[in-house]
This record gives sequence, structure tokens and C-alpha cells, in this order.
Amino acid sequence: MRADPDAASEKAETRLRQIAAKLEEARDALPAVAAGRVLRRQAARVTRLERRAEAARKALESPSLRAALDLAGLAVTPHEIRALASLAAVVAAAVALGVFLGSIPLLRGVPFVAVPAIAAAPLLAYAVVLGHPETVAKRARLASLARSPEAVNYLAMSLSVRPSLERAVAFAAEHSEGPIAARMRRVLWDVHMRSRTRIEDAFTALADEWGAWNGELKRALYVIAHAVREGSRDGMDRALDRARSIVYDGARRRLQDYAAGLRGPTTALFALGVLLPLILGSMLPLLSLGGMSPTSIAVATPPPGDPILWILLLDVAFPAVTFALAHHVSSGRPGLAAPPTPRRRSLRPFAPFAVAPVAVIAALSVPHPLAPVLGLGGILLPLAVALHAATREAQRERKRTEELEREFPDALFQLGSRLGEGRGLEDAFLFVGDGLGRTAAGEVFARIARSLRLGGGTVEEVLFGPRGALRDLPSRTVRATLKMVVDVAAKDPETAGRATLEMSGHLRDLQGVERDLRAELRPTIDAMRATATFFAPIVLGVSGALYGLLSEAFATIASLPMPPSTFHLAVAVYLALATGGILHFTTRLESGGDPVAFQAGLARTLPVGYGVYVVTLALAQLAL
Repeated sequence: MRADPDAASEKAETRLRQIAAKLEEARDALPAVAAGRVLRRQAARVTRLERRAEAARKALESPSLRAALDLAGLAVTPHEIRALASLAAVVAAAVALGVFLGSIPLLRGVPFVAVPAIAAAPLLAYAVVLGHPETVAKRARLASLARSPEAVNYLAMSLSVRPSLERAVAFAAEHSEGPIAARMRRVLWDVHMRSRTRIEDAFTALADEWGAWNGELKRALYVIAHAVREGSRDGMDRALDRARSIVYDGARRRLQDYAAGLRGPTTALFALGVLLPLILGSMLPLLSLGGMSPTSIAVATPPPGDPILWILLLDVAFPAVTFALAHHVSSGRPGLAAPPTPRRRSLRPFAPFAVAPVAVIAALSVPHPLAPVLGLGGILLPLAVALHAATREAQRERKRTEELEREFPDALFQLGSRLGEGRGLEDAFLFVGDGLGRTAAGEVFARIARSLRLGGGTVEEVLFGPRGALRDLPSRTVRATLKMVVDVAAKDPETAGRATLEMSGHLRDLQGVERDLRAELRPTIDAMRATATFFAPIVLGVSGALYGLLSEAFATIASLPMPPSTFHLAVAVYLALATGGILHFTTRLESGGDPVAFQAGLARTLPVGYGVYVVTLALAQLAL
């Protein structure tokens, strides 16, 4: 049951008042205290009470935490977040202590190495819960950075047709997404509820609120507000061009700085994904010589080693660190808005593939060294086939949407030219659809022309209604722009033609920004994909063959941690997990973390990379 926030705030205020009263009493008594040790003790007491009062005041006000909660949209108070963090710390301490005590008989003293980690578990749990609002707020800020060029573009499109700030804010809030769209809706709500008397005041308040982390958006909104106040048509056009230039240049500069800072993290990912397993595989036989004595060379065969710790290090610790680093680095990507995520098919029809682990179990009983690796391939290959079948149609839909958005500015330019010649809306759409042919944009415009010709209601209902021609169109940009064109063309086709030409230029500029930003990240994305597909499998395959060679050389004088076949299987598992981590990194850089893109990339990369690893391992064993 959720605690009463008013009661929690009242309790915090009472505590602050009590500390303030004690502080005031101590300050009043300070001049009456005689000099010497008593005076120093009284002064120290005043200092302690001042610190307690400041801590209580920060706990009550918590401006940064309150701002994070407001931006994240979490309906809790700072006091409740701190209480939950304290509870999480207690639970984490109890769980860690139970795991520690229960593992002592099983691992025979090894858990004492984990004492620092167990002691840090409560602190980690407290920090994670207390930092969750700021983490969500950070994602919201990055989303606002991604949507700011789009939102300013929608504002410019609306103001170029009608110089009404309220209509422009409503248009941008309706067709944009994310925190900035929600905040623009709040601007309209504040005006309607009389929290703000004028739309200009609420609009500039939005600029001031978000200017702390998005200075370009603040300056652009101030330029737009100033142009609306002046009311000049020429001044409005210049102001809109300047506002777009501000946010576009800011987006370019921001991602250029981010791309320049990726060199170090990608090097660390390469080291974790390739170099550390190579070093581990090469050094394991040599590390086993640490317990060898001179007499053991001619005495007896050493007992087998314990592979559990090494497998946990290779298949749990390294992949976890790789994924955490990839997620942390890619989470700071300040890119632009990605196309809408299409829906993928369900994986339930592929449930029969769940029997694939039988292949590994059967392969473990085969004496050939490559049998376990091939058995694991019996799991990964059906998984890749299932992911490909589930995401194939969604990927095609995404490509069609990207093609439509790429062709749309040119099609919009032709539409504006036809409207400027005095043609009607139906004739203009039909002319552009015939001219573009069987392209994605041509099919959309031809469908619009057919719907207008058949009629059956108003133009808004024919195009944007529940059974309209654009009801299944996934692109928000295309829908918003065409809605504006239809709205203006119903009143004055020539004005609509001029406004459509301006919208075409705006969209072309926005696409130019997106191309520049993705070009900055392309070298990093290509390098990491090549690592997952070719470099890592080749290096790990050679490392596995080298382990087999050294294990044969040292088999009679050292206790090896695991046989070569087990090591090959452990490396294969690590390769599959590392491939997932690397693709998670590249997908978040390229498309903002689209799950369909990640699954499609995994379906393509995992079979190729695993096949390269198996072939390299077999050839390297023959060569060595």
C-alpha cells in the first residue's frame, strides 16, 4: 500500500523544525558561555546542528531529485524513494549473507574471496534504487535531444502556414513523441487552466525549463517566440530558418563529439570481446604449471583440474562486463528520432526448436573434440532461423517506411509545384503519383488520389479517418505533413503550394542532418560488426586450437583446468554471448535500440560468426 506523501512531507518538516529549534537555542546560548574548553564544545555543537539542519533541508526540498521525478513521470516523493532504497539495501544484505553462508560448504572456502562484494551489495542496491529516477530522467533528456529537431520542424511548418503560436504548439504536440511532446501538451493545458495567462509565457517557460540540458532548443524556442511577438511575415520566415539552423547545428555538433569519444570504449569492447579470452586460453596451461614440482615430471599423471571457476569467468563474468559496458556507452547516444518500430511475428510457432539442446547432450557423448561445439551449433542455427522468420516481414516494413521518408521531400516539392499552378488537390496528387511511378512515395500518392476520387466524406475523413487511405501509414512525418497540406489546400491552393514547397525544403534539411549524424557513427558500427562476424571468431578459434596444443604438451606434468573439448565449448558459448553484446551496442548506436533490428542482426551475424569459429578451430587444429 502506497504511503501518504503528505504525511511523509509533514514528518520531514517536523524533523527540520526540531533541528532548527535546537540550533537557535544553541546559538542563543553561545555568547553566555565562558571562554575556554566549554566555549569550543558549544561552538562544535552549533556546527553539528547547522550541518544536520542543512541535511534535513536538502532531504525535504531535494530539488534535483524532485526535478528528476517530474521529468521521469514517476508519481512518488523523494522521501518514498529514499525509504524504498533503504528497504532494498536491507533485502540485498540479507540475500547476500544467505548466499555467502550457504555456499561455504559447497566451494570449500572460496566464498571468502567474495566478502568485499557481499559487503558492497547493500550500498549497490541503495545507490541503484536512489539513482533510478535520475537514470529515467537522463533517458528522457536524451529523448528530448533526439526529438528537438523534429519538434522545431513541426513548429516551423505550422507557423509558416498560420502565424499562431498556440496552433503551432498543438500541431507539434500532436505529431511528435516523447517528453517534449508531453511538455508541449502541458503548455497548452497551463494556458487553458489559467496557470499562465498567455501562450507566450508558457512557451518561454518551457524554453527556460529545458535550457539547462538543451541550450539549442532554448535558443530556438526564444527565437520563435520573439518572431511571433513581432508578427512580421518576413521576420517570421527568417526566424524560423534561424531556429531550425540552431537545433540542426546543435544536433550535428553533439553527435560529432559523441562519435569522437567512442574510440576508447570501442577499444575496451574489443579487448573484452577478443583479447581477454585469447590471453586466457593461451595462459591456462601455463598457469597450471604453478603447482608442478620437479619430481612430478616422472611420477604419475596429475589429477584433473576444476573447470567451474574458469567457465564462470569466461561465460558469466566477461559477457556481463561486455554487455554492461556496451549498454553504458550506447545509452549516451544523442541521435535523432528513429522510424517507428514495426511489429514482429511471435516466436511461439518456433517452439519445436526448444528440443535443440538434445543435440548438445548427444554431442557430449561423442569422443570427437569438435562434437560439443557442433552440438551447440544445433541450438544456435535453429534460433537464428526462428529470429529471421519472426523479423523478416517487420524488417521489410521498416525498409519501406525508410524509403518512403527518403523520397517524400521530392514528392512534396512536386505536389507544391502542382498546387501552385492552380490545380486541385485530387489532380495534384494524381499527377505526382503518376510521375513517381512504382516507388514507395508514388504508391502512397496514387492511393490518396484514388481515395479522393471515390469520395465518401470530407477530405479529412477520406485520408485520416478510421477507414482512410493513410490509416495504416507508419510514418508520423508523412502523415503530419500531408495533414497540414490538406488543411491549407482546402482554403487556398496557391498558398498551400507555397507552404508545401517550404515544407519540402524543411524536411530535406532534416534528412540531411540525419545523414550527417549517421555518417559520424558508421565507422564505429562497421568495425564492431566486423569484430563480431569475423575477427573475434577467428581469434577465438586460433586460441582454442592453441589450448589443445598446449594441453597435449603439458598433459603429463600439470593439472589442466579442463579438457580441450570443454574449453572449445566454453569459448563457443562466450562467442555467442559476446556477439549479442556487440550487436546490442551497434543496434543502439544505429537505430536507438530497436528490438526488431537487434533480433534481425543477431539472426544474420550469429550463424556466420559461429561458422567462422568452427572452421577456424578445425583448420587451426590441423595446422598446429
